[in-house]
Amino acid sequence: MKYLIVSEGIDDSSLAHSFKRALVRKGEIVTYFNMNNSVSKHHPVPFLPTLINNFVFSHFEPKTTIQKVNVELTKHVLINKIDVLFCFTNTLINPSTIVYLRSLGKKVVLIYPDAIINMQERNSACVSYYDNVYSYSQLGVKAFTLLGAKNTIWCPLAGDETIHEVKPKLDGKFLYDISFIGNHRPEREDVLHYIINKFPNLRIKINGSWKKAKSKELKNIAENKQIYGKDYARFINNSFISINIIDHSNFPAANMRFFEIPISGGFQISSACPEMENIFIEGKHLLYYNSVEELNTKIEYCFSNKEKVQEMRNTCHELVLKDHLYSNRLEMILKSI
Repeated sequence: MKYLIVSEGIDDSSLAHSFKRALVRKGEIVTYFNMNNSVSKHHPVPFLPTLINNFVFSHFEPKTTIQKVNVELTKHVLINKIDVLFCFTNTLINPSTIVYLRSLGKKVVLIYPDAIINMQERNSACVSYYDNVYSYSQLGVKAFTLLGAKNTIWCPLAGDETIHEVKPKLDGKFLYDISFIGNHRPEREDVLHYIINKFPNLRIKINGSWKKAKSKELKNIAENKQIYGKDYARFINNSFISINIIDHSNFPAANMRFFEIPISGGFQISSACPEMENIFIEGKHLLYYNSVEELNTKIEYCFSNKEKVQEMRNTCHELVLKDHLYSNRLEMILKSI
């Protein structure tokens, strides 16, 4: 079998690349089709810098460019004798391209790791034509079915041991007491502002883009830079507690951080995540909170029960390595197609 990853992203830490590495480790033949590169090549003004080109394209979206991208994609599939296409998130594949490839006996599936409300309208029109749609959320399974998908399957996000695995610290020496990685969101700011003011003596570290934050205290602490891969994992590994604030649009599902923290040897206190609470157990693998008052209580508990926190840290790390890697998700997908 030959597989093709179809995605817009080029970042090695993206979901598409995690699945690509899982296929490679399984010994499968896999190639990658970068939609953004194809757009730049076929755009009416290809000499523009990529960022400007993509901005112009996203606002005017010439139909001829999309058509040319789809022709190039189809040629890639035929020339390389691809059997299965994994399409990710909001790719520019046309419904006509999907049905044509399927008529040739190819399997074309969509892996959608985001809230369905973030799906672009043109992609919504493709949903019913895929062989299978894999939703990161159980709630999304119902939503995709209502949108017309014939076969929708729950496929949660996972951990990627190739870029994030770090064994939990055993010496109890951490650089940070509490940390958070992620960009500004109003709900995130509310929680982090509360923590900063409630625990002024703790070593709190925040990474991401926080220029839009209103909280001066938060802006003073936040280091406005992005970290990925091994640096991301080391940051989490050096934190006694990692806060996971799941966006409202992701609820009730788990975000990527839910798995990235434990595989990096971190311990998380996560906002409520109903779809995972029967798998990742409160008090055994992590702690959950439903309000900032409850979060305050959980943080105080952690500093009074460090041995228990270390036990949860180790147990959750082992659980992710055993059952919640992208190789586990891949096996499920391959069996279902």
